Amino acid sequence: KMLGCFIFLQSIVLLYLKNDDLMSLVNPKNFSSVPKSEKCAICLWGLPRAFRSIVLPSLVRNVIEPNIRYNCDYFVHFDDRGSEKAGRSGAGGVINASEIYLLKEKVEAVARNVSMPALPTVQFTFDTEENFWTTYRDLMKKLRETKDEKGNWLYFPHADISYHFPTSMDNIVKMWHSIQSSWNLMQSFEKENGLKYKQVAMIRSDVFYAAPLDIYNVSDDRTAVIPGFGRYPVSDRMIYGPYNAVKIWASTRFESLDKHVQLVKEKEYGFGMHSERFLQYTLFPQIRKDNYSIVEHESICFLRARANNVVRLTDCDNNALLTIPFKVMSHESKVKIIENILGRSCHGIVSERIPQVLNCTIP
Repeated sequence: KMLGCFIFLQSIVLLYLKNDDLMSLVNPKNFSSVPKSEKCAICLWGLPRAFRSIVLPSLVRNVIEPNIRYNCDYFVHFDDRGSEKAGRSGAGGVINASEIYLLKEKVEAVARNVSMPALPTVQFTFDTEENFWTTYRDLMKKLRETKDEKGNWLYFPHADISYHFPTSMDNIVKMWHSIQSSWNLMQSFEKENGLKYKQVAMIRSDVFYAAPLDIYNVSDDRTAVIPGFGRYPVSDRMIYGPYNAVKIWASTRFESLDKHVQLVKEKEYGFGMHSERFLQYTLFPQIRKDNYSIVEHESICFLRARANNVVRLTDCDNNALLTIPFKVMSHESKVKIIENILGRSCHGIVSERIPQVLNCTIP
C-alpha cells in the first residue's frame, strides 16, 4: 500500500511539472460543447503582491493558457498601494501595484500564439487608500463603533481570535470593495458593448496558481465552483460559474451586511462579518435559492504570495478535501512545481510570522 501511494504521488508531481495533462484529472467540460458565441469573463481583485515575480508566471501557465480557447475577457480592480505593513498573514513589504498592467501584455501574447481571431479585452480600474477611506468613512465608523446589547462588537468577529481589531475588519471591506469593483467594471463593459457574459470567474491577483483553473470545468450550467481548501467553514477565495450565481457572490455583500450580522448573532454569536461565515450563512443560501448548486473543486490549488516575495506552501493543506493533490505532497515536491512554473530557483523554505513559506525573491 505504501509503495502504491508513493507511485501515485510521484505521478501527480510529474503531471504538475508537465502540466499539459493535468486537466485530465478534473474532467473539464468538453470545449466543443461551449458555443462559440458564448462570452466569458475573468475578474481579478485585490492587492497585487509580488505580481511580476510570483503571480504572473502562474497566471499565464494555469489561468490564461487553459482558458484562452474560450476567448474570455479580463477585468481587474486593484488597490494602488506602495507598501504593506506586517500583519495577520504576512511580514509585509514593498508593493509595485503597477506591475499588474503586465497582465494585458501576457493575455494578448497567449492569444496571438494560438492565432485567436480577436484579442481578448483587458481592462483595469483601481483605488488609492485615500479614495477608499473617502468612500467608506461613514461605513467604517459604523463597523468600528457599533456594539450589541451585550456590549460586544456587532460587526467585528471577536469570537475568532485570529482576527485583529480593527485591521482585519478593514481588510474585509477592502476585499469586498475590490471584488465588487471588478464586477462593476465588467458590467459597464457589457452595457457599453451590448454584451452578456454567461460564465464568470472571480479570482485573486495575489496568489500563485499551482494547478490549472479551467472556468468551464463544471458538470452543468447551473453549478458554481469554489475551492476545496481553506474551508473555515467554507472557502471565500474564489468562485466561477454561471453569471447570475457569481453576481450574488460578487455584488451583494454590502447590501446584505446588516441582515447577515443579525442572522449570525443567532447562529454563531460573536462572528459578525466573519468572511467565510458571511458566505456560508448569507451568500451561498441566496445562490442556492436561485436554483444553482455550489460544489467544491477537487483539485484546484493556489498559494498566497506575500509582498516580500514568499509563497505560503501550506495553503492547500489546510481544511482541505483529501482529493487535492497539493495537500498530500511533500514540501520538496511543491517547491519543484513552483520553481518549474516560475522558471527559476527559489531560495529555500523559511519561517516568518507563519511557518513554511518559500522565499522566491528575484536576485
